[in-house]
Formats: sequence, structure tokens, C-alpha cells
Amino acid sequence: MSTINVNPAPYAGIYLLTEAASYLLAGLPHTRRRPTSRRIHWWIKTGLIAPHLGEMHGRERVIDFADLISCQAITSFQAKGIPLQRIRKAEQYFRDLYDVDKPFAHRAFWYCPPDIFTKLDDGIIVAGTRGGQLALSILEEWLTHLRVGIAFSDKDQYGKAMIWYPQPGISLRPNVQFGQPCIRGTRIPTSAIWSYVNAGDPSSYIASAYDLKVEEVEQAVAWENRLRSLVAAPSRQPLPA
Repeated sequence: MSTINVNPAPYAGIYLLTEAASYLLAGLPHTRRRPTSRRIHWWIKTGLIAPHLGEMHGRERVIDFADLISCQAITSFQAKGIPLQRIRKAEQYFRDLYDVDKPFAHRAFWYCPPDIFTKLDDGIIVAGTRGGQLALSILEEWLTHLRVGIAFSDKDQYGKAMIWYPQPGISLRPNVQFGQPCIRGTRIPTSAIWSYVNAGDPSSYIASAYDLKVEEVEQAVAWENRLRSLVAAPSRQPLPA
């Protein structure tokens, strides 16, 4: 029997690919290319994310929070119609520019299909999809900020992502509950709240027991219900991409 090789860095978060896919499904407004564990497997196999996992068997692949945020960026770019080959080109450029292994888990990015941009410290806008070509400042009004719902560290030189807020009242933090979804501002997993409600406990009782607002309980249950309903829906998207 194979042993799953996790070895996460401290406070890195731990996600099976099926979990990661379900969080992407529930947390992002998708219009195309439904994120699935098979698609994430392909991104790993082709080196777009977590290339060190490429030689592992699929069932042994476990990603961390930075990988999850990278998947969030890739999924969002694809949902806006940016081809995967251009995403790869941008990822490689930003990796070299910032000297980090997972550039999409750092900094803030903007897009104006089919291009992906970042802003240098002096405010200059560069297009990663065009090998670092400088963009005219007038273009800025046409750019859309990618990192809605992501909080970055102000202690990291390149602004490492530290929290993802996929839905109102829900947060994923790599140093809390191994990065699993929790009620925002707490260490209470949404799955635990859902289990109590599913067992028949009233929301008001759970809120009182956990010192929560009823609205927070309802947000946790809505998130978990969304996870389950979306994961159950069949995918008709072709792979790989």
C-alpha cells in the first residue's frame, strides 16, 4: 500500500485535489472550464502548479494553500477567456521576475483578455503574457483586478496570499484547521456546523452554543450545501486544459 507523502511546510494548508476542486467550484463564478480534480491533475502533470508532484501517483498528490490560490487564479483567468498557453507564459515570466515558485499566490494581478498584468513597485504596468512588455498608463482604466476575496501578507516582500474569502462569512487560512473552510474570524469549520444542522439542531441553538450569530450559521450551511450540490453536478468539459 502506498503512503501519501504530505510533508507540508508549517501552516501551509493541506488539500486533496477533490477538495481543492470543490472549493474552486463553490467559491468562484464560473462561465467555462469547470474546475475538476482531473483538471488540477493535468496542471500538476504539465508543471503549471506544484511541479514537484508531477511524478507522484494521482492519489498521492496533496497541494498546499499557495497551490490552491494558484488554481484560483488560473481558473479565474480561464473563466475570462484567457487561453491556458498564455497563462503558462505569464506564470513563467512572473516566476522569473519575482523569483518565487508560485507567483500567482503572491502579489496582485490584473487582466484584460487575452493578457495578464502586474504592477511594479514604481507603478509601471507590465504584461506577463507578452514577456514583460510595458503597458501604457492609459490602459489601467481597462484592467480588472483579479484578487477579489484574497488578503495578502504585508510582512512578505512579494505579498504572499494568507486568506481566501470564497463566499460571504467564509474564510480559508493555511494556519487554521489545516486550511479548511471556517466561519470568518473563527476556527470553527463550516463542515462541523453543517453536520449539526443536518442532524436536526436548530440554527439558533448552534449559534448560541458556539457564540455565533444565526446569520453566520446560515452562511456556513449555505456554503456547505453549495459545495455538495456543485460537486454532485456532472462535468461535460473536455480535458486537458
